[in-house]
Parts: sequence; structure tokens; C-alpha cells
Amino acid sequence: MKNNFCKYLLLSFSLLLFATGLKGQESGVIDSTKQSLFAKYLFDQGLYKFAAEEYERLHFYFPQNKQYTLALFKADRFAGNIDHMEARLQLLPDQDKQLSRQYFLSLINNDQPQLAQQLLDNSLRDYGKISEDYFKFKVGLLVMDGNHKAALDTMQKYKVDDSALANLIVMGSESKRKSKTLAGLMSAIVPSSGRFYARDYKDAIFSLVFIGGTAFQSYKRFNKSGINSAGGWIYGGISFGFYLGNIWGSVKAADRYNEKNYKKVYDETKNYFSTRFLD
Repeated sequence: MKNNFCKYLLLSFSLLLFATGLKGQESGVIDSTKQSLFAKYLFDQGLYKFAAEEYERLHFYFPQNKQYTLALFKADRFAGNIDHMEARLQLLPDQDKQLSRQYFLSLINNDQPQLAQQLLDNSLRDYGKISEDYFKFKVGLLVMDGNHKAALDTMQKYKVDDSALANLIVMGSESKRKSKTLAGLMSAIVPSSGRFYARDYKDAIFSLVFIGGTAFQSYKRFNKSGINSAGGWIYGGISFGFYLGNIWGSVKAADRYNEKNYKKVYDETKNYFSTRFLD
């Protein structure tokens, strides 16, 4: 904790000194070498927001320098400045593939796979001619969409050699979906069986005990006092209400199970994009 605090103070002091130095140069041309080294230092330290600000300054003074522009997009990507990236892309006269690539990865990181797909189909459509990353992007998006068969077909068609992607396809394919209709029907026939089917064991046991217990109390009172037993009707009504709720709960349990499995594969694929394509 103390080391982090000292590091923060040192960095703040460095930023102050650097800003003071720049102020004295406002009327002249900045030292691009020192500026870019400082920006790179910030980026390497994981201070992406500060790095983006420094690269923004470099881009302002040297708009024709593609290296600075690319570094700015990369810093914006890791800083989560997705709106800045979109605005800059619209201002550029040509759709640079490397810049669009950074924006694409930023869209993935910000959970916007639909927009990423549109970008891939339009601005990055010719990217496959110069980089096999295009086909990895294509397969990865199909996995995120849950279309594992199409992902496998695409991977085989374009001979994409990537074990991590292959493992993601296998993970998604082996995640069997639970039928919501079947879960509801099972619980309608045998209370709580649909929840067991959806692997919602805790709620399944609770529902089974509660429905069975109230149904037994209802039967016991009807058996003792006949059809006019108030307790029999009360317990029977409670039991029937939970019986209907358990059917609906079984449907929702299957839905949660499917969503959980989908989210697991989705998050793993998102992590694949963020860790595999660092440049």
C-alpha cells in the first residue's frame, strides 16, 4: 500500500514537471521524442488514460505521423475511450485498417459485438488479405454469438490455426442447453423435477419439501374433516400456488442455466480478444 502511494506521488510529480516543461514550449514545437517516450512510459505502467492524453498532444502537433495516431488509438482502447475512437475515425479521410482494428477490439472489450460485426463486415472487410487476424475475429464473433457450428466451419474453411479458439468452440459445443419447455413439463408432472433437470438443486429440494409438506397437510385435514375442512382448503391452496410457481420457476431455472453457460463462453472469448491481440 505504501509503495503504491509513493509510486503515485512520484508519477504525479513527474506529470507536474512534464506539464510545466510543456507550458514553456507552447509557442514552439514540442520535443516529440521525449513526449513519445513519456507517453510510452505511462502506457507501460498501465496508466492508459494519461498515456492517451499525451498521445493526443502528439497527434495534435504531428497529425500526419501514423505511429502516433496508432499509439493514441491503442491507448484509447485500453483506457476505454471508445467514443473518442469513433469520433476520430469519422474525421479521418481514409478508413485505416490498423486504426479500425483497434476500434474493433475496443468494441469487443465494451460488450458491443454487434457493432464489431458491422465494422468487420465493412471497414475491415479487406483486412483478411493482409492479416489472418481477420478470420480469427470472424470465428471469435461467431463463438460470442453462440453459433459454434458456424465458427467451426469458418475455422476449417479458412484454415485458422489457433488452439485457443478451437478450445472455445469445444467449450461452447459441450455446453448443452436445457429446454425450458421440458423443464416446465417435468415439474408439471413431478413437482421440482424440472428444477433438478436444470441443475437448480437447492431450490428444487426446497420446493419439493414445501409442496409435499403443504399437500400432505391438506390431505390430512380433508381426511379428518371431509370436504368442508377450512384447513384442508387453505393448505391445498398454498400447495397449488407453489405448484404453479414451481413450474414457472423450473422454466426460469433452465433459462438461467443456459444464460450462465453462454456467459461463461462469452467471457472467455472476450478475454481471448483482450489478451491475444495486445498490439
